Amino acid sequence: MTQHELEAKLYAILDDMQRDAAHRHRLQPEYHAILKQMADEGVPVPPRLQDLDMRLIDEAVEAQFDNMPI
Repeated sequence: MTQHELEAKLYAILDDMQRDAAHRHRLQPEYHAILKQMADEGVPVPPRLQDLDMRLIDEAVEAQFDNMPI
């Protein structure tokens, strides 16, 4: 996949996250896969994108606990 195609997929996911910010953590696996593919193909992944990946993981963990009964 070309760098342009990877960036297009990345921007599409970021747009989806913006449309549904409350549930953006659900897109983390797909987002992470794109970042990994970019890194594997030698495309530099900015730290801010890696930071977002970590925040999405944190949000996913928190969402699991939000649904637990007390």
